[in-house]
Parts: sequence; structure tokens; C-alpha cells
Amino acid sequence: MAERKPDLIFWLEDVLGGRTLPVGAIAVIAAAGGLYLLGLLDEEHTAAIAVGVVALWVALYLVHRAVGGTGAGRALGLAAAAATLLAVALPAIPTVWPGKAVFEGQLAAEGDRLPLPPEAAGRIRVLVAGRLGEGGEPSASYVIEGVEPPVHGRLERVYRQVRVGRSGRARVAADHTADWFDGAVRPGTAALTLQRVSGRLGGPLLVSGHRPLAPAPWPWALAGGALLLAAVAEAQLGRGSGLAVPAGMALAFGLLVTDNATPFAAVGPTMGAAVLGAITGSLAGWIAGVLARRLLPRAGPS
Repeated sequence: MAERKPDLIFWLEDVLGGRTLPVGAIAVIAAAGGLYLLGLLDEEHTAAIAVGVVALWVALYLVHRAVGGTGAGRALGLAAAAATLLAVALPAIPTVWPGKAVFEGQLAAEGDRLPLPPEAAGRIRVLVAGRLGEGGEPSASYVIEGVEPPVHGRLERVYRQVRVGRSGRARVAADHTADWFDGAVRPGTAALTLQRVSGRLGGPLLVSGHRPLAPAPWPWALAGGALLLAAVAEAQLGRGSGLAVPAGMALAFGLLVTDNATPFAAVGPTMGAAVLGAITGSLAGWIAGVLARRLLPRAGPS
């Protein structure tokens, strides 16, 4: 006799499998984007909302695909949904919306020191932002010591061609002036020191330290584990379950946001991560799913 699904499972399949979930997710992201364009929502919160919605959307989709199965396949699918949500949200949301800093200050000239509180010791993500001097060199580099490994950063002005009208093109400058750096502060370290500056800065460097929820290299480890769970669950549930590809897309999106976005430039990199993550993540998910189905016994329908 076939196993009767609990009423809760029928309800989840109906709600998560319908149009409510994707329409709601798109509406929230569109509303946040509209508020951003109107100047009512800043970079940090707009990108954080987008990351959170994508992570939750994909996790609930995986729940929908998993609850239709039984036994180990269902359990693995639900575990993959939870792992995907955490692997995307834990590193990516604090990247664009870091919250309160453990320490913060300015470094303007070689030899300047930024005092560190005792609680700064341990794993840390250092955010460094600055600006280039007007009319000067198109790049400037700096070295900050006190973190292991030392922070080697660079501000640069990149020129690109953009379309103007139907046939015209214009040269537009875009400044890359902020970066995250993963490292650690040894107990007893008294200060960060601006050891070297090459090029012309347009003002002091703004430096802040934040405690990461998933310090490097954990974002990659979490993403790999979540993709493995999704691929194994797909092998158990059968090819039609389709867990590995959406999980791969979300995980690639989260990694790209974590590696490229900052609170000062969050919306653009998040949008770019959505496009590139969909391409690279779908390929990674497809490969993982194929390998899992070939290596593991199939427990569900094909």
C-alpha cells in the first residue's frame, strides 16, 4: 500500500508549487528596487533584501521539490534546503549589510595607526574604503599591517565604453574604491598601521572590522556541502526532482556576492551576481546531479 502523505505535505506542495512564492519574491525585490531608485532605501538594505529573498525563495522551492518524495530522499532534500539557505545568507548578507563594527577609524598617511580594542582579536573581516585624488593617477595601492595576512589593497579608476542613443558611444569612468579582506587579529595587537601608500589618495582610508558569521574559507565549504546534499537528494528522489540546479544557482549567487560586493557598492554587484550565478551555478548543479545519479543507487522515479 502506498504511503499516504500527511495533510501538511499536501498543503506545502500546493502553496510552494503554485505562483504565490515566485510572484511574492519578485514583488518584494521589485519594491526594494523601486525604493532604491527613489532614494528611499540605501545600497546596504536594498542588496540585503535581494540576497535574503533569493536565499529564502530557492530554499522554499527545494522544500517543495523534496516534500513530494519519501524516506531518505525527502530528508536529504529538506536538509539541502536548509543548508542552501544558510550557505547563501550567512556570508552574503553581512557582506552587503555588515552592521555594527568591532572597530572603525581612518588612516590617512603612512605610519598612521588605528587603535584596536581587545575584543578585536580573532577572525575578522576588514572593510577598507577610500577615494582617488581628482585628476591624479588612475590607481593607488596601500598596505595595512596588524592583520594576518597584511591587507594589500588597491583603489582604481576603470574606463569603459557605454552606448549613448542608438549609435553613439561614450567613455565612462567607474571607481573601485572599497574591498573586504579576510584575516585574523592576534591577541595583544594594539593597532592597525598604514605601512605603505603608492599613488595619490583623495582622502583618508575608512577602515572597519567586522566579525564574520562564516569566516573564510567556510563560505566555499558550506556551498560545497549544500550542493552535495542537493545532488544526493536528487539521486534519491529521481531526476525529475530537480534539486541540484536551483541549489547551484543560489549558491553561486551567494559566493559571487560575498566575493565582489561591499556596502558601498552593493546593488550593482548583487544584480551581476544574479546573472552570472544563474549561468555558472546551473552548470555546476547539473554536473553535480549527473555525477550523483551515476554514482549512487536511484531510489526514486526517473
